[in-house]
Amino acid sequence: MDEMNALIEKWKKQLLDLGKQNRLIHYRETKRGSLRIVSPDIDFIYEQLVGKKEALIFNRNQKEIIEKEIIDTEEEVKENTEIKNNKLPFDLQQAITIAKEVANKVTEEKEKFPTILSNRSDTEERHILKLLKDKAKTVMEEQGVHTLYLAFGFLKWKEHGSDGFYYAPLVLVPVTIKQDSIHAPYELSYCEEEIVVNPTLAWKLEKEYGICLPEFTGEEQKVLDYLIELNDLV
Repeated sequence: MDEMNALIEKWKKQLLDLGKQNRLIHYRETKRGSLRIVSPDIDFIYEQLVGKKEALIFNRNQKEIIEKEIIDTEEEVKENTEIKNNKLPFDLQQAITIAKEVANKVTEEKEKFPTILSNRSDTEERHILKLLKDKAKTVMEEQGVHTLYLAFGFLKWKEHGSDGFYYAPLVLVPVTIKQDSIHAPYELSYCEEEIVVNPTLAWKLEKEYGICLPEFTGEEQKVLDYLIELNDLV
């Protein structure tokens, strides 16, 4: 029995690619194969995608339109509340009303257009999203394997006796990217396959460092709470 268990473990290890070319162990941001999201925060993204099952929009232009409308309204408030000859040009209450309308507009538009901002320009962003969408579709059609994931959190680690650091993704959420028409914005959605903690990293940490990563309950747990738990553990 012990010999059989040893063989099974050996086979498992052979199936796992622990080399530095594996991006689950040594993640490297590439020019065309990855996109880093800088806004909104990870809790909002996770709740929107996994909790509410709602899409997020890559639409930098829409955000700029909203911001311009807000700025224009704010300028109107400033212009109309400017004191001239020690008098207000119109009732202060009207200025307060406009200010409240601005605040409500921000809230409404944020809810209506939950926009993702990345670390790339609009042109680069759209180009990368198209590449990621097309590649994921091709692999799924040819091999039946889902390969597009949104990573939440990264572990910074290094080998024993090495000075170099590596980064490995932690929580992997399966997603899809779609675009309804050539001029439409790209949308990011949770595809409702299994959310996983990086299996290759988990195996490596357990076998080589004696660290067992706790289970992540997916839809029942906030991703930020889990990452804080991992930070305390590692």
